[in-house]
Amino acid sequence: LWDFGDGTQDTARNTTHTYTSSGGYVVELNLFDSLGCRNSSFISQRVRVSPPPSFELLNALDSTFCAGDTLVIRSSIDPNDPNTDLLARAATARFLPVPFRRDTIFLPDGVGVAYTSSLTFNQFRPGAILESADQLLGILVSIEHSYARDISIDIRCPDGTQINLLNASANLASTNLGQPFACGPIDDNTANPTPGIPFDYTFVNDSPANGTIDANDAVFVTYPPSSDCPMGYSDRVLPAGEYEPLTPLSALEGCPLNGEWTIRIQDNLPADNGWLFGWGLTVVDSLYRTLESFTPPIVDYGWREHPTSISPNPNQFTATSSFAGDVSYTFWVEDDFGCVNDTTLNFAILPPTDPACSNCELDFGD
Repeated sequence: LWDFGDGTQDTARNTTHTYTSSGGYVVELNLFDSLGCRNSSFISQRVRVSPPPSFELLNALDSTFCAGDTLVIRSSIDPNDPNTDLLARAATARFLPVPFRRDTIFLPDGVGVAYTSSLTFNQFRPGAILESADQLLGILVSIEHSYARDISIDIRCPDGTQINLLNASANLASTNLGQPFACGPIDDNTANPTPGIPFDYTFVNDSPANGTIDANDAVFVTYPPSSDCPMGYSDRVLPAGEYEPLTPLSALEGCPLNGEWTIRIQDNLPADNGWLFGWGLTVVDSLYRTLESFTPPIVDYGWREHPTSISPNPNQFTATSSFAGDVSYTFWVEDDFGCVNDTTLNFAILPPTDPACSNCELDFGD
């Protein structure tokens, strides 16, 4: 299971991924054998996605000039250059602060048995506490289970305060969490530990779209026949997304941020099983002491070719045209990641007959 660190996953043996936003990401790979056992070593790779530079017009340029006139635009990547009209400035990005544990735990059938996973934080300011529920942007649980009514999920903060995200309840019916490896609304293959496909459920302080989890949020899905389930089957599935916890997140106000946070998942009914694939907390950036950042420097720059250009100098673009009309000139930069970005300036060339282009002075005498 590939986790690309931006909320997307893939189960392909060979895969590619395109990030849609700049920043730093940690890519993780989890391997499973036929018995559901996961690799014991931590396989990860840090990926940096270059941020686009900023383009700043430091001096006002006339948007119109006359046919035959010469246009000069001074360009630079040096913010200390006093003669610059157009400045390209390298941008800074940072690794996203997502305290997340990709800790795959089998959740076998076992009435009254609880399974736990803990995260120990030390990246917050010493003595920092959760002052407001608004600082806790969400609690993410990546899970699959063949019977949501079977389990309850709690979160415990370092001082022992505990809240309930999901509780075993009749209103959950036979709803699946994620896509479990199952063959019926009540799974007859409980002893099979094969992992299914997890969905990400994020518990937030206010979810106007979904509210707390119940069977009304589920959708019916029909699974086609397979070697493990020759007849196929239909069942309710809870879509991935944001939901409200049963206990408001405000109950965690006053909790220390540093220390051990624990998720507790308890099995409450016979039959069915599932897997916890990971969980974590997302808080506002201001709570962190430091965030790793990077600034890819600009290594090359210049102007795109244009028929009216009379100078290839990257620091000073010069153009002239004998014809009226609209023209566009494009300035590009390349950073040391090989990423190319550009900006375009638009101008209108006036014909010689335009009143703005006349140098005549009329003298009508006395």
